[in-house]
Amino acid sequence: MIEVEWQFDATDLDAVERWLLAQPQHGLLTFVARGEKVQVDTYFDSADWSVFRAGFALRVRQKPDGGEATLKAFGAGADGPSRRLEINESLPEGIEDPRAGSGEVAQRLTLLLGPRSLDALCRVTTRRRSFLVQQGGATLATLTLDDARLPDDALPPIQRVEIEEEQSGALARLEPFVQALCAACQLTPSSQSKFLSGLAAMGLTPQLAPDLGDPALVVDASAPDFALAALRRYFADLLAHEPGTRLGEDIEALHQMRVATRRLRAALGTFEAVLPSLLATLREELRWVAAALGTVRDLDVQIEALETMQRGASWDESNALGPLLAIARERRYAARALLLEVLDSDRYARLVADTVAALRDIPPAEGAAPVRSFAAPVLRKRYRQFRREADALSPSSPAPEFHAVRVRAKRLRYTVEVFSVLADRPAAQLVDSLKGAQDLLGEHQDADVAIEWLRDIVREHGSSLPPATLLLMGELMERHRGRMVEHRRRWPRAHERLADRWKPLRVAVERAQPSRTSKREGVPTTALIPTVVETEVTIVRRAPGTGRPPSRFHWFRRGGR
Repeated sequence: MIEVEWQFDATDLDAVERWLLAQPQHGLLTFVARGEKVQVDTYFDSADWSVFRAGFALRVRQKPDGGEATLKAFGAGADGPSRRLEINESLPEGIEDPRAGSGEVAQRLTLLLGPRSLDALCRVTTRRRSFLVQQGGATLATLTLDDARLPDDALPPIQRVEIEEEQSGALARLEPFVQALCAACQLTPSSQSKFLSGLAAMGLTPQLAPDLGDPALVVDASAPDFALAALRRYFADLLAHEPGTRLGEDIEALHQMRVATRRLRAALGTFEAVLPSLLATLREELRWVAAALGTVRDLDVQIEALETMQRGASWDESNALGPLLAIARERRYAARALLLEVLDSDRYARLVADTVAALRDIPPAEGAAPVRSFAAPVLRKRYRQFRREADALSPSSPAPEFHAVRVRAKRLRYTVEVFSVLADRPAAQLVDSLKGAQDLLGEHQDADVAIEWLRDIVREHGSSLPPATLLLMGELMERHRGRMVEHRRRWPRAHERLADRWKPLRVAVERAQPSRTSKREGVPTTALIPTVVETEVTIVRRAPGTGRPPSRFHWFRRGGR
């Protein structure tokens, strides 16, 4: 259910009750007292704050008629009531373990926690007085006066006035009353929930992510320190999206966790020469996690495409799509089960613990080269790798070669993004073009994967599928092939935009390199040390008799100076 309510801090709950009871019985609203009760709430979470990181508070409430486990999302209202998801589940009498049930709360906790245990954080005893807010005999809302006490009597009580909507849209109609109540009883909007207020009073600080160290990308940092900051940033992203990936309710969370693993692997490759050896194994471990994420993600893409198609399909085509969707969902269910095994495994726990320790405990580098000197050759190398494969593409190139160029484009983009603090505008322009190229090549790859997926279904289920479904699968393959032809036709133009935007970034990054001065007569050290010079020559070639845009080929001539 979605809970909609106002929450206000109060200094005198008795004064609020007197004001309510003093309202005229012939007024627009009447207030019916429902008596007083005492409830005991215990809040739980794991040692690494898994529930909190998923955006929930976990509470077990002991009431005279039994217990109740609740997952309550964090909600915030700007200037009005908050809206938040609340999931409740009854517990057997005398049981305080929120995972003891078999309902939605227990199921979500199993997904979120895996093998991790829950700890009791704090216990809050609340004396609650309730009033029904009615108009014409109909209940619009419930108003409660909560006097919440923590176990330590020395800690101040948490006094709240809560007005919870019982009839949809009622709180909007109650706004004049709420304004009058606040003015008369000096109520102020609550800045945080009772859960967070209780934790703060007890000196507990929930964490969205473990302390990984400083994630700031500083232009004057050394290359090793800059690399560690980038890894901290990307690993924090991975951990932030893990709860949503575990719950599986929003496919975007899994997609972003997968992207974080890709960024991490790209950064490890980019900074390999300046990173400590103890991070060397991280790349392979991330590949293992990414493989499990990728299998589910690929099926999410297929299911989303089929569902979109089904919504706009005719009755017959919609029925023909049904068996395909059933197979895709069944495969996704199996792939997601394997993903959860990965996330619940000791190997993944070690990966997280070891990476957190490494990123947090590695000391700053001393005497290392500045990142501004490190960036230029790395960017040139990434760009050459991309251009070497991109220039070799032709309309008849096999699909894996287009996919290889997409991978190169992605690595180049991640490298440009990590160094973007050195050249904001040129980097942003190149990243924008790289995103366009990635989208184009990604749609090409999605079509190729979809064709292979359909072939695999025919091989495995062809004899059991309805004829209408088999005919539709053939049509879908042809549609995907047509899309691939169109994407290949558009590729040269996207390729050209990338070439045009590479040069401004290269020049900006090279200009950002620090100049060092020799102790001998102030001569720049670059004038004293033989170096390798790269000359970039762009050859523009247009196929005779075609209206296609030119293709650019870059040749690098190396020589001494």
